[in-house]
Amino acid sequence: PLKFEYDENEHKLKYTFVNQISNQSICILSMESNQNMCLITDLDLRPFGVKVYLEGDTLHVGPMEFRQNVFSGNTFVTVD
Repeated sequence: PLKFEYDENEHKLKYTFVNQISNQSICILSMESNQNMCLITDLDLRPFGVKVYLEGDTLHVGPMEFRQNVFSGNTFVTVD
């Protein structure tokens, strides 16, 4: 199951995956937002079989690595 937390004062959103077998919690998405930008601070979709995750300042998407990238004026990003 997924656990959802939102801190309205700090504008932070966090999704956590809870493995029922091991009772381990894995943060799959954590982000902070303000009027000008959204900053993703944690991302790990590997528990769902998708090789997309953040490690430090590097976004791993399959075999690709992205560092110091900014998306401006976009409403969404897709990766095939």
